[in-house]
Amino acid sequence: MSLTRRFHRIVAWLGLAIPVLFVPCAVGDEKEMHGLIAARCLECHRGSEPAGGFDLSSRDGLSRGSDSGSVFDPSNAKESLLWQVVSSDSMPPKNKLKAEEKELFARWLQQGAPLPESPIDPIALSSKYRAGLDWWSLQPLRDTASTKPNTEAWVRNSIDAFVLEKLIEQGLEPNPSASHRVWLRRVYLDLIGIPPSFDEVVAFEANPSEQAHEAVVDRLLASSAYGERWARHWLDVVRFGESDGFERNFPRRNSWPYRDWVIRAFNEDMPYDEFVRMQIAGDQLDSSPDGTAAIGFLVCGLHNTVVGQSERMKRIAKQDELEDKVGTLSQAFLGLTAQCARCHEHKFDPISSRSYYQLASSLQGVQHGDRDLGEARGKMYTVLSEQNLGPTHILVRGDVFQLGDSVKAGGIVGLSAASPDFGLPDSASDGQRRAALARWITTANPALLSRVLVNRVWHYHFGTGIVETPNDLGFNGGRPSHPELLDHLAARFVDQGMHLKPLHREIVLSQTYRSSSRPTSTSLAVDKNNRWLWRYPVRRLDGESVRDSMLAASGLLRHQFGGAGFQDVDVREINGTTYYIPRPEESKDCFRRTIYRFNPRCERNPILDGFDCPDPSATAPRRASTTTPLQALSLLNNTFVMTASDALLQHVSAHRDTTNDADDPKQADDPKRIVREMFRSVLLRDPNNRERDAAEELVRSFGPTALARSLWNANEFLVVE
Repeated sequence: MSLTRRFHRIVAWLGLAIPVLFVPCAVGDEKEMHGLIAARCLECHRGSEPAGGFDLSSRDGLSRGSDSGSVFDPSNAKESLLWQVVSSDSMPPKNKLKAEEKELFARWLQQGAPLPESPIDPIALSSKYRAGLDWWSLQPLRDTASTKPNTEAWVRNSIDAFVLEKLIEQGLEPNPSASHRVWLRRVYLDLIGIPPSFDEVVAFEANPSEQAHEAVVDRLLASSAYGERWARHWLDVVRFGESDGFERNFPRRNSWPYRDWVIRAFNEDMPYDEFVRMQIAGDQLDSSPDGTAAIGFLVCGLHNTVVGQSERMKRIAKQDELEDKVGTLSQAFLGLTAQCARCHEHKFDPISSRSYYQLASSLQGVQHGDRDLGEARGKMYTVLSEQNLGPTHILVRGDVFQLGDSVKAGGIVGLSAASPDFGLPDSASDGQRRAALARWITTANPALLSRVLVNRVWHYHFGTGIVETPNDLGFNGGRPSHPELLDHLAARFVDQGMHLKPLHREIVLSQTYRSSSRPTSTSLAVDKNNRWLWRYPVRRLDGESVRDSMLAASGLLRHQFGGAGFQDVDVREINGTTYYIPRPEESKDCFRRTIYRFNPRCERNPILDGFDCPDPSATAPRRASTTTPLQALSLLNNTFVMTASDALLQHVSAHRDTTNDADDPKQADDPKRIVREMFRSVLLRDPNNRERDAAEELVRSFGPTALARSLWNANEFLVVE
């Protein structure tokens, strides 16, 4: 801290008031000042028609002054108009400068107010106020090796080397390995969303070799259940719902092909760049129904079907829908909030309004509706292309009746060295625009594309990403805890053809992932939030995994891939508005995995809602994880829980203990046997003596299903440790 700043803080602490001192600029102040000008002044004071006639972006603009005359006198900086309006809080008119910012302003003026000859580019350089084109996430990947050698006993692969290096820097000791049972359950729930069986645990514990670990991971990644698990994560990001939302909330009976396409894409380990292109322009790249299903991404969000007769309302509704599409696309694939540039230049990231409207022009022809694929395929809810596309105009301050310059379909200016101009005429069709957008978004900045995806995968494996904000790698997002590790994994991801399964394999076989979740007081004192990964983070199961695990443990789970989802609601239309009324899950059709559930917006399921499943009206890159009384009440009294508890009793009564040849199947109603088998089915272990005695007493007093409902509520069932 400079002597001047220390002096000011001491004076402020003493309660004294003094004027800002004019002292020479320190090294680095000039760049910092240019950042301050860019962030706080240039929105109004630059360009051909600056506010008050004053352009503060260049030396020439400062010399010209304003409509009121000269603004800066180098010989008397304190009396200059520029200083007077700043020191009196007249400028900027909103969000006044802080004391330290005024101090910087004063030093800069005393130095002679140095400005470049060429106008300051507000988005060129990063500062403490905003991200520039040199922002970390926009730069090429730097695949540097960790300084920690792989010969360290704790290190199994390169992930561990990077993590251990940070732990040593922070003075932390990594935890030892978790038990084999804990790791097996952890990796099952992470990769396929349902736990192993007790017999699988016993077999693994009998041979926990490294080859056995690898075989488990390979088997899970080859399972169709892998796609069902990881597609759910992606559907959260793209806010996939099966109704329109808004007042009418009409159901979409034919939108499920997009969900099935995503599941297949994960199971087939489609290269990620192809996965991205298909969702933007699949119908242009693949003439089969798969191409049409993939672009369901573009229409899986909200759609306002009631906009009235007002021309203004119609235009606003169209622009709102475009903003939602641009925002989802830019956040999902690029980790940037491009939608914030709809009404003005992005205040924090290097995205101009022109860039926003170029993206909007690329999606301008996307319309919602059912497309008839013929008698064999039926109808599919997907993109209907608007044929007569007019020019796209920048809307001045977002006003639909204030048309600015016209723009063509294009990408974000400055995101890469390549031109963001797609080279298309104004008359380009919807398909041509989307095909060009698909090519641009996967080639403009591969480093950013891969960083975003790798960070998402890490987030779902560890509960928190290397960057804590998966949808935002810009200025307002988090900062990477392990930037070298993120770049290392992203570089490997690119080198391996952008396939996800090798990335999963490397993560779940690392020692970092295998670590115990046990807390230690010394490590908690240094890093209570576990950002340096000295232990595996304890996480509660998401709602879908709770329900699917109950189905699996009770023997109810039906493995049926794809097709129209099961329906646990009654759909009623009253005066043109659709209502979705929950009903008990009693049909066998409802015992499929939760991803196949018909999922309208603004409709709540007690189990899923209680365990923080998000409403699909908005993107959900990170789910909340709350603890409420309603969760326990649901797992005790919900009709689905009652059904699963009855089924669990039947399941364990019919199950013969393969680990004990003396087990007599005729003793199915014996409390000891019921207790043992329920513990094995739900908690994947035998009860200890105290648990066995208490559970047997519960069964004798209140019946076996009371024990089942108690086990569903156990932390050991609801938590990934």
